[in-house]
Amino acid sequence: IAGPFCALTTPSFLSRATRQGGRKAVESALKSYEKLLAAHEADLANYQAAGGYTSSVESEIDNFKGLIQAAKDWLSKNP
Repeated sequence: IAGPFCALTTPSFLSRATRQGGRKAVESALKSYEKLLAAHEADLANYQAAGGYTSSVESEIDNFKGLIQAAKDWLSKNP
């Protein structure tokens, strides 16, 4: 991934968000991850329909799913 969301897609971002911004930052990150996941899933469908390569998009989708789960876990443990 490149562009303005690149820094959002690393587990260290979530860790940093919890320390610096607390719950509000994690909730914001979660919304961003969910939007990015939806966009990547739409891209995947387009790439599959066109017969293109999908491995990098599939990898990014897996990454977003993991980050979303980590954010949800953190939020459930830190009400």
